[in-house]
Amino acid sequence: MSERKRKKRISIDKETEIFIQSNLGGSFFWEDVHKTTFIKFEKRGDEETVTFGELRTMLSQLRPYFTDMRLIISDVLDEDVSIMDVATALHIEKTYEDYFEYIEDVDLGSVDNSTTIASSDFEYFIKESDIEDYKKALKSSVKNPIIENSVDIYRKDRSLDGEKMDLISRIIDDKEDLFWNDVKASQEG
Repeated sequence: MSERKRKKRISIDKETEIFIQSNLGGSFFWEDVHKTTFIKFEKRGDEETVTFGELRTMLSQLRPYFTDMRLIISDVLDEDVSIMDVATALHIEKTYEDYFEYIEDVDLGSVDNSTTIASSDFEYFIKESDIEDYKKALKSSVKNPIIENSVDIYRKDRSLDGEKMDLISRIIDDKEDLFWNDVKASQEG
């Protein structure tokens, strides 16, 4: 196992603007307790700008949405700050490390201030990856967004590889779920 160098945390100004993007199949609404900031997404790929300070507040209330990449830090509007700098400052770097390793297949050393993320990257990975890369990614911290996006792709146009859907159905293993019964029936017939 290779040793990872810990990247030094940098100080990020609370007014630094950051794009967040929806990676949810449906709509999403969030408003802070002071009712000064609200985020509304209608569909996957919708994007909003928040400050780093607002993002920290969101994270304190919505951590699972960010650690599961249902909400994605997609870009940083500061040439001295990268997405990984923000993820590290928010203590969610493992998720983003796995994203770059499994979804983008890039070395963390090549992730710089110009690197962006889009929810469509998941769809591309799901449709284009070979089964071995797909299996590896399903064992990482980006497993949940891969599963959710895979199910949405299948529901939308049934264009997902049957072997990949079979892997997902084994992970979920809900015998009473009508959707999975439909998936299995369509694979057999």
